[in-house]
Amino acid sequence: MLSRFVLNIYFVLLSTSYFALGQKNEFVKYTFEQPHMGTQFLIVCYATDSIKARNAAEKAFDRIAELNNVLSDYHPESELSVLMKNQRPGLAYKVSDDLWYMLKASIEVSKKTNGLFDITVGNCTKLWRRAQRKKALPNNNAIVQTLANTGFQHIILDSVNQKVSFKKPDIKLDFGGIAKGYAADEVYKIFVREGIKRVMIDAGGDIFCGKAPPGKSGWEVKVISGLGDKDFEICLENLAVATSGDLYRFFELDGVRYSHIVDPTACAPITQQISTTVISNFAEKADFMASTLNVSGNGKRSRNILKNYPQTYGLIFSKKSDKIIKKRYGNKRIGRKIKPKKR
Repeated sequence: MLSRFVLNIYFVLLSTSYFALGQKNEFVKYTFEQPHMGTQFLIVCYATDSIKARNAAEKAFDRIAELNNVLSDYHPESELSVLMKNQRPGLAYKVSDDLWYMLKASIEVSKKTNGLFDITVGNCTKLWRRAQRKKALPNNNAIVQTLANTGFQHIILDSVNQKVSFKKPDIKLDFGGIAKGYAADEVYKIFVREGIKRVMIDAGGDIFCGKAPPGKSGWEVKVISGLGDKDFEICLENLAVATSGDLYRFFELDGVRYSHIVDPTACAPITQQISTTVISNFAEKADFMASTLNVSGNGKRSRNILKNYPQTYGLIFSKKSDKIIKKRYGNKRIGRKIKPKKR
């Protein structure tokens, strides 16, 4: 399991099976499912060869398990857990290709989002999970101390030797806002290498849709925002979608609703009820942007962040009193794939 900070996403796949009866090389729908990374991975594909489909699925699940053994902060023997246990300020540690990629990619996102996405948020989420258990807010001193050990600028990467070091002694990394999306992209690559492009990967809600099912214009996905009747459908081909919000994962103290999603720059949970859906060309990108927009909100910050990601579209619902406010930012061509909810 990656982390309890992993975002809850709520999708219902609407695609149906298809058989090209009477034709050679008929397409058949295959479904594969396994638990990984603290969630359920679902793979749906259309293929003309059952052996190829099964082989691709086996390789895909092996790859997901491999990534979990690298990136999990709950698995005590994962590469990340061992690194966090042994790291000392100033000492450099050689890391695997996957961990190196995740470190580089995450730091790049942090720079483009002004720190609103930050893998060093681990101490912040730990602090607020404790507050939820004890039903008492952390004091200002605890927040200040936690912030001192939070910030992507405390990570030093040595590109020549593929090593990482840290400036502070108690940095806690959490890849919960990016790893599932990365895993979905890796699974898609495996299926493509096996000659299967009509595939949909649902990584616990981070979804990548490849080539459309036979006879369809795309994979149809229903998105549940959790805010009133603001549900909608998307028809996607070669695109990914992710949604972030506090539909189920929140707690209340002294009449205030606190999301499980934490702003790394303030070490504070989001208190506005908000739901963000992101469509992009990669699941990794949709994953981290959905959580980032949940923090940046429905204003200028989100619009400016999305300017750095031209192949991305964001839809933000927020609740103010009893009113639901909807904002749209980013690539309008991608945004046109969103359809009103069917009645």
